[in-house]
Amino acid sequence: MKYTSTFCRSSVLIFLFFVSTQISAQTLRGIVRAASNFQPITGATVSIYPSKSEATPLAVATSPEGEFEFENLRAGYYRCEVSAIGFETVYLTETQVEAGKEHVLEIELRSSNTELPEVTIATSAPGGRPLQPMSEIPLTRDQTLRFPAMFFDPGRLAAAFPGVSQVDDGTNMMSIRGNSPAMVRWRIEGLDIVNPNHLPNAGTFSDAPAGASGGVLMFSAQMLDNSSLLTGAFPAGYGDAVAGVMDMNLRTGNKREHEFTAQAGLIGLDLAAEGPLSKKHNSSYLVNYRYSTVGLLGELGVSFGDEQINFQDLSVNL
Repeated sequence: MKYTSTFCRSSVLIFLFFVSTQISAQTLRGIVRAASNFQPITGATVSIYPSKSEATPLAVATSPEGEFEFENLRAGYYRCEVSAIGFETVYLTETQVEAGKEHVLEIELRSSNTELPEVTIATSAPGGRPLQPMSEIPLTRDQTLRFPAMFFDPGRLAAAFPGVSQVDDGTNMMSIRGNSPAMVRWRIEGLDIVNPNHLPNAGTFSDAPAGASGGVLMFSAQMLDNSSLLTGAFPAGYGDAVAGVMDMNLRTGNKREHEFTAQAGLIGLDLAAEGPLSKKHNSSYLVNYRYSTVGLLGELGVSFGDEQINFQDLSVNL
């Protein structure tokens, strides 16, 4: 009788051991597919929460085959959340994990539709300048200063690009795609200007003044910023341009420190000043005065034959 009692107690203990092991060693696994084509979704996040607890969730990512697996779970109910980029999140409020059994889930995710905010299309770019067209060739300030034999002139620099040729070496007269140089329109800060050049008769037949070119640009290199050359398909904001548009911009002065520049070259003698007007309003000034070198030498008695070359200009940008 004693032997039978001991055997029964041992059997009960072994049974309880296996039951407790099964309670804390359940497996939840499954596969995540796209609802549209039933293809597995790689990298989807599967998170499970105890149904009546706010404990930290367990989370795994699906394999390249779209499969996931949780091991060593306690039997009970779990809340399941499945999410993936480009798909709607699926919530399973009660997923039962039974003792001694594997629970397998097959989850399908639908493609998500992202609602974008309202888009407003304005008629012009900031500052009132036309939007950049496909035919625009950017001419940077660094290129204008660095390229040799350009005399700091974006008009001469433009001749280095396809479709543009320089008519003669003495001026910035350019022919765009075979059109007449007179059909090139010049602009400064978004405003049309007839001919922003000194010496319009340089290099012309019988010294007849040209309408859209000259020997020296009126704006010093100290004043100019980046420019653009448009060679076709002009936006409406550029008016009745036929051959091309040279759109120039003035540089903004230093808004923190006052700076002064003196420059001497073959073109002219430059004196420039720039600095802040009001740091409170973030405004600045830029002033440049230039006098032609040849004109100054002529006044000093140097003879250039029958040629009388003399010009000066004053430019201000606030």
